Amino acid sequence: MTFCLIRERWIPVVDTAGRRHDMAPADITEIGDVEFAWGRADLNVATYELLIGLLTVALPVYSRGDWHKRWKSPPTRAELADAFAPLIPWFQLDGDGPRFMQDLQDLAGEDLPPDGLLINAPGANAVRNGTVLFVRDDLHAILSPAAAAIALFALQAFAPTGGAGHRTSLRGGGPLTTLVRLHGAVPGSEAALWRRLWLNTPELSSRDDEKLPPMSSSDSSGRVFPWCRPTPTSERGQAPFEIGAAGAHPAQAMFGMPRRIRLQFAENTDAIACPITGRISPVVLAGFRTQNYGINYGVSWRHPLTPYEQRAGGEVLPTHPKSSRYGYKDWSPRLYGIAFHDAAGAGRSLSENLASIPSRLRNQRVTVSAAGYVMDNMKVLDYLEAQVPWIIMADETRQGMLAALADELVSSADRAVAAARSALSQSFKALGADKPTSLVQTASEAFWITTEQPFRDSLDRFANLADDADADVINAARNAISDSWALMLRRQALAVFDETVPPQTLFSLKPEKQKSIVDARARLLRALSRDTSKPKEAA
Repeated sequence: MTFCLIRERWIPVVDTAGRRHDMAPADITEIGDVEFAWGRADLNVATYELLIGLLTVALPVYSRGDWHKRWKSPPTRAELADAFAPLIPWFQLDGDGPRFMQDLQDLAGEDLPPDGLLINAPGANAVRNGTVLFVRDDLHAILSPAAAAIALFALQAFAPTGGAGHRTSLRGGGPLTTLVRLHGAVPGSEAALWRRLWLNTPELSSRDDEKLPPMSSSDSSGRVFPWCRPTPTSERGQAPFEIGAAGAHPAQAMFGMPRRIRLQFAENTDAIACPITGRISPVVLAGFRTQNYGINYGVSWRHPLTPYEQRAGGEVLPTHPKSSRYGYKDWSPRLYGIAFHDAAGAGRSLSENLASIPSRLRNQRVTVSAAGYVMDNMKVLDYLEAQVPWIIMADETRQGMLAALADELVSSADRAVAAARSALSQSFKALGADKPTSLVQTASEAFWITTEQPFRDSLDRFANLADDADADVINAARNAISDSWALMLRRQALAVFDETVPPQTLFSLKPEKQKSIVDARARLLRALSRDTSKPKEAA
């Protein structure tokens, strides 16, 4: 079998009319408005990351001008195929030479079934011990070459801990991926997918010593594609693999390979359809061999599609989803929809691709996608897939006003929910509830959910002011928005309290407990009233 990820039409897509077909990487510039159609969110996100990585190395962006030139005039399919051509030797899934995302040499490690490539598949111990629940452990007896390729890339890109010496991804287990796309109609629909990918392609350093090397030899390409060289293993006591080690280029962040893996293919004599693509392939993935102590990436690496945060000790680490819900409370309003809001005060930075957007687009509505596994070490808890709108104003001064308004709205919501939590905790204590924490948390989430759309509406209201609005008009609009927001918060916080501790509950309580709950609600009302009376800062 010969399967080349550059030449083959192997990526399943669906268009706006519901038609499905397969595309090659070079098709992205002329395929129109399509979505990836693996049937799994993690593989769809992995496909975005892989294609953005290909664009990063095939059409490197060293300046804002480089990016804008191709944004205005996308390459033809033939031009893109020519740009990808030097990568062909390094994107073979099988064969005797370098194999995509696989160790350069045969391994003497453990043999695993095909579904071991899937992060949410049950582990070998769970299968042996019979502790697998809700997930069939024989669902992926084979995988087509296409499914094997993207599952392998996803594992290397998002790898959680995998036991002794089985390394996590360059961003740790289950990193957060943030992607931006234009909101609504995409200009130039024939290049819609191209624009979606190009919008997220990072700008590289323009320093001569950090420019990408030619991809014509395994020595130079090995700086970016680690499978072109012997793996720098990480047995105990060895220092982590940092940028510059063995000539490693920062762009290797897009192609990190922490796991030592060799895929094993076999003829599909029983004509079994791939459970992911639904296609019957003559050759399929029958299993793979893995060995521990692959590349242990150090802290100097920065993946351009992931935000990072600075911990208390000064260490900068990639951000990971904490739950499958992602609302406005999780996003810092300082850039409205980009950097992360953290009550603990940790310093968080936006991903490089999102940081570049204000200089690439102006006066636009865009959508930010946040996606990633919610992990507990090796265990998959959930998967985050959220869409957050982001307004990019034409004027930087007005953008700052919008950010300041968003900061005010989120801060007041924080105070309102804190007051509601305190009142509920006092009420549950009066009720004698043994474990009120989960009920208080449920009520808090209900508050954030019900105030999500009003938050977005409030910012839209400010963003829709006329470009030539004077200071008096802007201040009046901001004060009106703040006032209506405060009244809405009071209404929703009281509603959450009354739904969690219904008034009829009081009838069955002793007078002293009734008084405690009534006092708790009265204190909540006073706290919310004080917040609504705070003076507004001038814009």
